[in-house]
Amino acid sequence: MYIKRIISWFHNHTHATTSGTGKRGILKLGKPRLLQPWQAYQAMYYDDKMKGELTGLYDTYLSKTVAQGEKPQGRFAFINAYMKDAYKNVSDEVKGKVEEYRQGSRSKLDAEDLDAREETNQALQRYVA
Repeated sequence: MYIKRIISWFHNHTHATTSGTGKRGILKLGKPRLLQPWQAYQAMYYDDKMKGELTGLYDTYLSKTVAQGEKPQGRFAFINAYMKDAYKNVSDEVKGKVEEYRQGSRSKLDAEDLDAREETNQALQRYVA
């Protein structure tokens, strides 16, 4: 009984939908957004300086801070909260470097060939079908 239900679910959910038009729509990819300052700070310094430190801090958080039976904060959310605090406490010099990185990533995104993005998008849509 369950096997029939699973087979029929896959049969009904594995083909592309067309919304009655006969054609599949193309994803409308907008312009990528500028990173938040703390996200740029994380991209610049996490792997080199903070990864080992944050692993230890998260383990300490799990063992000492979380009460018995309480649901702990996930690692991703913990690291994001830490990075936001860390960014608030950095020097103005580092903040300037982070802002340059943010704007540099924006200009890099602006310089992308939009026609190539559209071709890639359409190719991916054909591949999914």
